[in-house]
Parts: sequence; C-alpha cells; structure tokens
Amino acid sequence: MAVDAADPDTILISAAPGPGEAHHGRSQALSFIYRKQGDAPWQPVGTGLPEPRGTVIPVLVSHPDHAGHFYTLTNQGLYASTDTGLHWQKLAIPWQPIYQQQHQQALVISEL
Repeated sequence: MAVDAADPDTILISAAPGPGEAHHGRSQALSFIYRKQGDAPWQPVGTGLPEPRGTVIPVLVSHPDHAGHFYTLTNQGLYASTDTGLHWQKLAIPWQPIYQQQHQQALVISEL
C-alpha cells in the first residue's frame, strides 16, 4: 500500500487472488494495482504497467516530496506515475532476465 504524501485520501494497493499468485514465480504470478481516491470505489489501474499474468505482487511507494508521484517495483521492472497512479511509465534502468523470476521485497526512493 502507498498513500499520496499530499493527499491521504489517494491510496494505491497491490493485490492478488491468493498467496500463490502473489509470491510464486512468473508461471503462477497474477497481480494487480488498485487505486482509491476519497469516497470513490477501488478501481484497477494498469495503463503502462505490465500484464497482471506473470507479474509478482508489486511493491508500491509514494514520493514524500512530490504530490501524486508513485513508484512500483515488480519482477517486470520499475515503473513511475506522476498522476496519482492513473498512468505508468517503465523507467529505463538495467533489468537482468533473472530478476523476472524473483520476488522484489522493497523499494526506496531517494534524490541525490
């Protein structure tokens, strides 16, 4: 779960149908990201994200100094959103094929 630093009513969560789909290798993985803003119902988001099938449960963080900025790390790569999680863009960082078989555990955002 990640909460927008500037708007605590904007929340993103990652979810899967069960623990096997959330945490096991790419062949069983199936996960999603949902967004809630205020009293509105939870809505799935996916524009720019990898397909749910084959994606291990994402790790989510919000940027503490930039309103509406979220990041997610999956076995498919690192993605960023600058519009409260509505749209995502894969970040161009080296991503080894072996990472696609792994479960990422944490994500820290830091500015130098």
